[in-house]
Amino acid sequence: MTKTTGVAAGLLLAFGIATAQPVGLAHINIQTRDIERSTRFYTENLNFRKVLSQEINEGNNRIRKFAFLQNGSCILEIMQPGDTGQVKTKTAGTIPHFALETLQLENTVQELRKKGVVFKTPVFERQDFLGGIKGVFVYGPDGEEIELIEYTGTKPF
Repeated sequence: MTKTTGVAAGLLLAFGIATAQPVGLAHINIQTRDIERSTRFYTENLNFRKVLSQEINEGNNRIRKFAFLQNGSCILEIMQPGDTGQVKTKTAGTIPHFALETLQLENTVQELRKKGVVFKTPVFERQDFLGGIKGVFVYGPDGEEIELIEYTGTKPF
């Protein structure tokens, strides 16, 4: 906890305000079999930067590796288990996708195509959703689905 967040949390507690309620999204965890490949994908294609790397000794000669990547307020926790056979495959209860905002979807799509990123969908438009969006879905290196959206109307939040 930083000094600023510690002071803010202390003030909230002192005034009896929301002690057990979430205050925001901390990070999104993505499991991978190859942390270097995943880190390259997000830093080279989607403008994330690596802000922290850590390793945890799991015992039995297994090291769990972490790379924390940041783009604006979005933090991705890329995690490679010591036993890569533990990487989960899509099953009920997993998060189907996460979305990243872009300001110029067409330019983003062109850049990603040049880099060989695999697209799940063509570009789509929905004027009846979130005030109007253009979007596209791409696959990350471990099959995770990433939606890229551009708000075309009034941004709802």
